[in-house]
Amino acid sequence: MKLAQSKTTLLVVGGSLGSKRMNELMAVHCDRITQMGVQIVWQCGSLIKKNFCQLQKNNVNSLHLLMI
Repeated sequence: MKLAQSKTTLLVVGGSLGSKRMNELMAVHCDRITQMGVQIVWQCGSLIKKNFCQLQKNNVNSLHLLMI
């Protein structure tokens, strides 16, 4: 995954009931979080990952999506 050891890492995981809203909020605030020097490891399902691949391209060194 090539995480930077010098950065704070935010791990985002969710269950089926709350994950939709959490994923929406992460999509809105992802750029802001990474601009603060935080790298994100975001576990999401395959349908969500398709929608958020652009976010990963914009934050290539700070956002790591894990598809389950």
